[in-house]
Parts: sequence; C-alpha cells; structure tokens
Amino acid sequence: MLHQSLENIKTPVKSAMLALVLVFAPAAWPEAQTEIPAPEFELADSSGLSFHFPANLDGPTIVLFWASWCPYCKALMPHLQSIVDEYQGQIPVLALNFRDDEDPAEYLAEYGYDFRVFPLADEVANLWGVKGTPGLFLVDGSGRILFSNFSIPEDTYPSDPADEIQSLKHYQKAARKAPFWAAQLRLAIDKVRERTADDTIIDLTHAYDADTVYWPTAPGFELEIDFKGMTDGGWYYEANTFRSAEHGGTHLDAPIHFAEGKQHADEIPLDRLIGPAVVVDVSAHAAANRDYQVSVDDFKAWEAVHGELPEGIIVLLHTGFGKLWPDRVRYMGTDERGADAVALLHFPGLHPDAAAWLVENRSIHAIGLDTPSIDYGQSEDFNSHRILFEHNIPAFENVANLERLPKIGFEVIALPMKIRGGSGGPLRIVAILP
Repeated sequence: MLHQSLENIKTPVKSAMLALVLVFAPAAWPEAQTEIPAPEFELADSSGLSFHFPANLDGPTIVLFWASWCPYCKALMPHLQSIVDEYQGQIPVLALNFRDDEDPAEYLAEYGYDFRVFPLADEVANLWGVKGTPGLFLVDGSGRILFSNFSIPEDTYPSDPADEIQSLKHYQKAARKAPFWAAQLRLAIDKVRERTADDTIIDLTHAYDADTVYWPTAPGFELEIDFKGMTDGGWYYEANTFRSAEHGGTHLDAPIHFAEGKQHADEIPLDRLIGPAVVVDVSAHAAANRDYQVSVDDFKAWEAVHGELPEGIIVLLHTGFGKLWPDRVRYMGTDERGADAVALLHFPGLHPDAAAWLVENRSIHAIGLDTPSIDYGQSEDFNSHRILFEHNIPAFENVANLERLPKIGFEVIALPMKIRGGSGGPLRIVAILP
C-alpha cells in the first residue's frame, strides 16, 4: 500500500482538497519513509484563503491531522502551541481537521491556539489512508517530510505494564503519549535547526548581473571589464566599471523619488534603515491574484496575532513573488521594454488606503517588499509612494528571501549606496535573526 501510494504522488496534485502532507495509517509508515517530498497542493483555510504547497511554506512547519473530539489531539495541542511560542512563529502549525461536526476555527480560537486551520479535510484523510487521529508531521521549507508520529519505532515508546495500559482510559493514554510525541517532534526540529544554525544572517539582496530586473523604461545593469589578468609587475589585478539606473534590482526608493523637498538617498537617517522588523505575509492572496493590493485588513489581521505594529518598526511585505525572480514575465508580468510595457505590468503592491492607514495610525520607519514597486503593477498614479514619501518613509523594492524570515523577532540592516542628491540607489539589505 505504501509503495502504491508513493507511486501515485509523482504527478502534481490537481484537486483543491488534496492532502497537505503524506498521511498513512500508522502500520504503513515505516521509519524509512521520512525525508520524502509531499505532493504539491492548493487548499483553502478556514478564512477562505488559498494555501499553495510548498510555495507558501516559510520554513519548517508542523502539520497536524486532528479532530476536536480526539483526546490525543487535545493533549498534544498545548505542546504544539508551546513550540509556536518558543520559536516566535518560525515553526507554524497547519491544522487539518476531519471527521468533525464542530467548527474547528472556533474550537482553536476558544483555547487560544495560534494554528492555521483547514476544515473539512475528510477527503484528504480518505485519499491518503488516515485511519485515526492525530497525524503529526514536520515538513521543511521545500515540502519534504522530516518527521511523523507514525514513523516512531515501537521500541522507543515508554514501556508500561500491559495490564496497566489496558486499564487506562483514552484520555489517560493521551496524557502519556502526547508529551512523548512532542518530545520526538522537538528532536526533529532541533536537527533541522542544526542544519540551519549558520543562517542567522539572511541576505535579502538579489545580485546584480545581466538578468537583474529593472523598470521597463530603465536601462539594465552593465559590467565592463577594465582590466583582468596579470600585470607587468607580476601580480594579478582586476577592476571593472558598472552602470546602473538607481531603481533596479534590490534598491532603495528615497522619499524625494515621489515627494518634492523630502529626503534624498544620502539624507535618510540611519535609524530608519537599521532596526527591528516584521513580516506581513500576504502570499496566499497574491498567489490567487497577481494584482493584489495589501490592505488595512491585512495589517489588522497581523496585529490580531502579534500585537500592534511597534513604533519605529521596519515592515516587510511578503507576497511570494521573490521566488519568481528573475523571470520578468512571471515576476512583473512582462519582459517587454519601453514606455508601452508599463501598462503590461502585473504584480502585487501596497494599497494607498493601507499606506494612509500606516501613516495616520502607526509610526513605521521604512517599508519593503518582494516586488518591483510599492504600488502594484497596474497603478497609474503611484499613490502609495506619494503618501509614504510625503512623510519621509523610505521604501525597499525587489527584496529577496522574505520566505526565510519569521514574522517577528529579527532586525534589518538596509544600507543603500550613498548617492548625494540621489532619488534611490542599489541596496544591500540583510536580516539578523536571534
């Protein structure tokens, strides 16, 4: 059965209800079947947002198959919430609910669990042969399964006298098994984090080369070799000349770019470019609509989980489009050049209403995102730029690797080329994780 099931997942998943992870009956899940890829899928969560697997994974993720009536699930969930809290949201939980007449989102909210819930997953369970709950998994950012409670060898379970176990009720058995499953899950998480222990500094910058994406009306990046080789003196020497528009690749938009009399690139205070940062993830919206505009509701939803945006914060908007770089057609909607190509641009951005809300209700230091512009591709008035820049809030565009960042708890260093009188410039931006 296991071999046949694995054969069946070689092609991309078509159904909207296809499983998030490989889920098999416990007897059919030998230890050797970890480190295998889960199938691609698209599935709606309880709020109706579409989730694309593995494209929307931000890193290691816990996946739980559960039901509200299951005593083992009830005993396990507090342990999973403690992991979410301990890792400050870097290890999220996706909760797939099945065989349940209760409202799963309401149940999780009642107990304060910060999980993303997918209701009505019965077809998923049937498809993959789930015989009972809970099904507990850890997947990495690429969608590989790293751990399952079904893969734990029987001889590693705590031993208790058989007659004592038989006399226990389900909730009593759950009270013993849940901490053990959670401990095994933590060991798997520790192994993943050991692999990425050196990833405390994340480069959020795309390299400049012939493929670097620029606005359709701007010339591209050029690197001209001035000298490369051995000198007459017998030593090696290399030097180049580069040419670049200010606004291409990972770059800064200085407020003067759209607001007369505001700060040039060399005038922006360093404390606006260095400091604590957060990620607001709208990748599910953007995957469904490449013209999506980040809304006030997106910020309010983020604050409902993480609290009010702190004063002086740097806000990074994760649309998921960074993964499409440098394919111009997929990333920005067209690879055509010239003024006429601007009308063909399609990519997400910040809605002007949300820009105004940030200015009027919060006190952010800077904002960035993983698309070519703070305004969405079809904008004709660049109003979000104008609103932000009028208040000397600079922007970072074409930011890379936002999927590798947690939602909170890190700092950003964003240092642009210091061009006197510049309206922007190439930017080297990095994130410092705890």
